[in-house]
Amino acid sequence: MCNKLILVGINFVCLILLLQIKFQLFPLINSHLSENICDNFNELIANVSLGIIISTIFYLIVVYYPENTKRNTTLKIIQPRLNTILNEINISVSYLRNNRVNSNKKRLELQDFESIDSLDSRLMNFYYEIFGTNNKWIPFSTGEQTELNHFRQEKDLIIRKIDEIFKIPTISILDEDLIANLAKLRDCLFYSAVESYNRWGRIVTVTYFKTAIYDYYLLFRALQKYGTITAFRVKDMTKEIKH
Repeated sequence: MCNKLILVGINFVCLILLLQIKFQLFPLINSHLSENICDNFNELIANVSLGIIISTIFYLIVVYYPENTKRNTTLKIIQPRLNTILNEINISVSYLRNNRVNSNKKRLELQDFESIDSLDSRLMNFYYEIFGTNNKWIPFSTGEQTELNHFRQEKDLIIRKIDEIFKIPTISILDEDLIANLAKLRDCLFYSAVESYNRWGRIVTVTYFKTAIYDYYLLFRALQKYGTITAFRVKDMTKEIKH
């Protein structure tokens, strides 16, 4: 965005200079330089300004618009997978917020996860509703699934979806932050902890767990600007949960 503003600003200045030299839009300060030197200087400024404007037009036609089209096409391809990732994690974050963190704050902080030192075999029984295409709230539930099973299944799904996204040939044209955050999510410490708990249970102490789950939450927030989360609320609550 900053580079675009700079480019617009430079071309605006060049255009003003060209109009000034051609039509003398603004009064100028008298100069002691000879008329010949002033004319040569004006010609130089005009040529440079015109060159910059022409180069910008050439860049827009040959580079910017084709890349922008390719970028938008790639985004449309990954959008369903990205939305699946966001909606799946949204369920998990909402469960943690309501059952392990117990906080109504719009944005959670590291200290809010202090009470979560591990995952265990407790049954989730988490009930929620999703706003359907028929404009009605549709009830869902995690069922009698343990935390370990839920997050293990989520981990497998998220990694599979991210791998599918990374296999798209034009993925490199997308926002660097999007690609970096997807890579971080795929290999995040939280999913490593989920794998450790799944293999060894509570006999393994994951000392970084609070930080790992908080980083997982931050990655979820960072990715939200690239996708769409279906309207969601915890069952029997009147307010829609927003993270």
